[in-house]
Amino acid sequence: MAIFKPPAPPGEFTLPLTPERLHWQLDVIGWGRGELAHRLDLSDGKIANWVRGHSFVPNVVAIWLEDLAQTLATKPVPPEWNEREEGRAAAKHGFYGRRTGRQDIRGGHDDDEAQVMEDPPAFLRR
Repeated sequence: MAIFKPPAPPGEFTLPLTPERLHWQLDVIGWGRGELAHRLDLSDGKIANWVRGHSFVPNVVAIWLEDLAQTLATKPVPPEWNEREEGRAAAKHGFYGRRTGRQDIRGGHDDDEAQVMEDPPAFLRR
């Protein structure tokens, strides 16, 4: 799986928000129309009208979406991140520690002590 690289924005951010810019924002944020509707507690039809350019996106929402998109576009996945090495280790042991002891049949552990990882993954080091 490739690391997501955000596409270039379509021109400058202006108000009222253009449908092209809204598409770019949602693409970078990783949301579809349904997720945006859910987060704003609006109907899918209302969001569809924004996406098609049939009605204006309220300025406060346009600015909020632009802020989210710009943050994600300018702060991509750390270049040190290597899914095969550190991702698997993190998934296996957890970022904050791992359980020791064997798991019993009830799903618990016979040893409740957690061991903290001695060296955090490279992308967490600064």
